[in-house]
Amino acid sequence: MKYMNRPDWEHNDIVLVVHFNSPLYEYLLLLATYRDIFPLVVFTGPKSHPDVIHCPEGSWGQQSHQCLSRAILLYPNHNGYLFCHFDLLPIFYNLEINNLQAIWIPTITHVKPENANSSWWIQSVGKNALNKTFSELKANSKNNTLYARYMYTYQNHSNKKLSISYSDIFYLPHRFVDDWLLLTTVFTRHKVYHDFAFATITQMIVPGELSKNVVSLLGISWVGYGPAKRLALNPSLTYMHRIDLRLASEKYIIKVVVQRSQLPNEDLFSLQQRSCNESAKVC
Repeated sequence: MKYMNRPDWEHNDIVLVVHFNSPLYEYLLLLATYRDIFPLVVFTGPKSHPDVIHCPEGSWGQQSHQCLSRAILLYPNHNGYLFCHFDLLPIFYNLEINNLQAIWIPTITHVKPENANSSWWIQSVGKNALNKTFSELKANSKNNTLYARYMYTYQNHSNKKLSISYSDIFYLPHRFVDDWLLLTTVFTRHKVYHDFAFATITQMIVPGELSKNVVSLLGISWVGYGPAKRLALNPSLTYMHRIDLRLASEKYIIKVVVQRSQLPNEDLFSLQQRSCNESAKVC
């Protein structure tokens, strides 16, 4: 029995897109359990496979935004697309309370261009790639009001700073699909790193106040103790990264979360402990 008044993935026609940033396709069968709660689950990855949409741009996640676009083009006209990397566990029953007409993304942060001098910022896929993207959009703005709107909207939201967010999970409603497909083509052409692309494109396509059109997702990495205890201590989490699919206890937590989405009256911690005991594993 479902919680009252919460969205249902199948009823609302939401597609789940799971991206493999490396070809660890031996986990396809395990992750196919997501089909128990979604009307359609598709996989993308950097190496050809009959059950995977080929997306070499997404190798090691670098341009995974293009992989979401490829999935949308192959499976168009759905109401929304929830995207995640294969080693991230979405906590579906917590995500279900969110507005399906808004974009969902982990918190976007802003960096002054002169301070973007570390990590991915200084690589070819970072600040330089973004500047090339901005230059193309500005050049096209002279003859196309749509491009002009993208740049104007972004500058307003970002206060003319650069943007970054964790981007291994993202939700795109249908109303933004056309803008998304257009912009990811440009961002992929200049090989913009995914953590910059997801954050920047979001702020280009969202009109008005971000707070009314963007949901900031709360998530956490697994550090120090098992996933069941993490969820027990942080019941409002919407995702957990990174999961180690080699471990029996972490395979079980995937099944537990799916079951929890189907059986909301089950106690999550008890269900996980029971599963671990049955498998003779320690959580």
